[in-house]
Formats: sequence, structure tokens, C-alpha cells
Amino acid sequence: MLDAIDRVIADLGLKILDTVEVPERPETRAPAPKRIAEGPAARVISDTIPGGQIWKHQAQALSDLSRAETSWYRPARRPASR
Repeated sequence: MLDAIDRVIADLGLKILDTVEVPERPETRAPAPKRIAEGPAARVISDTIPGGQIWKHQAQALSDLSRAETSWYRPARRPASR
């Protein structure tokens, strides 16, 4: 995986300015949010992910996105009809 990242960095001509070492910790998994697990991704999740459990941070992100409650994404509000 790191080789792929290195290739993308090189292909885009990016420079690494700093790095951070993050200590290892045990992985934590959680079920995909119901809306995702019962949608089109259900088969992919069950066929490719051990036990159907995705990483906890992925489950949280998908849950937030499915409710459009991320700090970086807010759907545009339509003006009130007159």
C-alpha cells in the first residue's frame, strides 16, 4: 500500500514536508451503518470484508455522511418558495 502512495506522490510531483509516527494499536471494527449495509454496498461488504465488519473509523464516517453531518459537507439550502 505504501508503494502505491509513494507512486501517487511522485506522479503528482508532491513534496513531503513532514511526517508523523503513529504508534500501532489494535484494530477496532464495527458494523456498517444500516443504511449502507442494506444498500448497494451490502454485497461488497459481505463478500470482501471479514465478518462484514468495517474499521470503526470507516463506520463512523459513513454514518456521518449518510446523515450529512460532517463538518466539511453541508447540503445547499434551497431558498424558500414565495
